[in-house]
Order: sequence, then structure tokens, then C-alpha cells
Amino acid sequence: MGKSDCVVKLSSLQSSEIYYTKDLDDYTLGCDIIINTTQLTQVSYDEDYDFREKLMYQMSQDGVSSKHISDYLNEHKIQPKRTEKYTTKLVWGILKKYRLRLERQKHVEVKYENIGLYKRV
Repeated sequence: MGKSDCVVKLSSLQSSEIYYTKDLDDYTLGCDIIINTTQLTQVSYDEDYDFREKLMYQMSQDGVSSKHISDYLNEHKIQPKRTEKYTTKLVWGILKKYRLRLERQKHVEVKYENIGLYKRV
């Protein structure tokens, strides 16, 4: 769409019937805004667990494999919540859930409905 197309549309809007026949002071432009997000419903974990997840995620982002992450955590005596030591599968599962949680935090959906000119009362 070029500049000339915009000018044509604007000039046709200026000569519209509503513009000349209705008193716009009696009307208001309105719409319903619907926001759907999970950002406000995130469950917080204890700081220790949060630290371990972030450490694993950072190591994974740096290119460290799940096997090396589990070895590192076990060598530094960082224990998981429910078992005695980290396994490759446990690290992989924690990282998968953490990535999904990060994606949910980014999710925001905005919809505009019932857009129109409404008569003031």
C-alpha cells in the first residue's frame, strides 16, 4: 500500500455520512479488551530449589550436557529434593519442566471484541 492509497482512504473517510450527519460528542468509541495470561498465576518454589533449577538451566544454555550437569551437582554435594543424587534423566526432566515454565511466563494473549461507536447515556 503506497502513500497515495492512504490519502484516498482518508479523503473518503472525511466525506462519510457519519462524519457529517451525526454529532460525535454524543458517541464514544469503545471495545472489550480481553487479556489471557498465566504470568500472574506462577507458583513460587523455595529459594534453594529455584537456585538449583537456574544453575542447571544456565549450565544447559552454556552447552553442558545433562550427564555433566548431574556429575557436577553430585560432586558438589547438591542434593535433589526427593532422592540422594542426580541422574541424567532427572536433570533432563527438571530442565524440560523449567523450560515449559519459562514459556508459560511469556504467554500473553490480547483480544479486542465489540469494537464500535456507542451512544452515550
